[in-house]
Amino acid sequence: MRIALAPSVLNRETDPDVIAANRAAATRDFDGEGSPDEYPFASTAQGGAGAQVQGVPLAEQRIQGGILSSFYRKFGIGQGDAFEVVAVEEDDEG
Repeated sequence: MRIALAPSVLNRETDPDVIAANRAAATRDFDGEGSPDEYPFASTAQGGAGAQVQGVPLAEQRIQGGILSSFYRKFGIGQGDAFEVVAVEEDDEG
């Protein structure tokens, strides 16, 4: 099953200072359990204030961050490059 995310097309941000500012703006009011995880990602131009934030286990967040970094490298996604995010929910049968 495809899950709609908004926005679905994001643009990569590579400046570490902008990424840190995006993350800080997105998670400023987070007071939930776990580690704050945001969408759109802090590493995109669309990240930052107004992002959806949810608490996730820290280990899960680290895995997701590694997957995202690998995706950027594998497909040569650089500063400003657009990419589409499609979330797919797996059924119980795999």
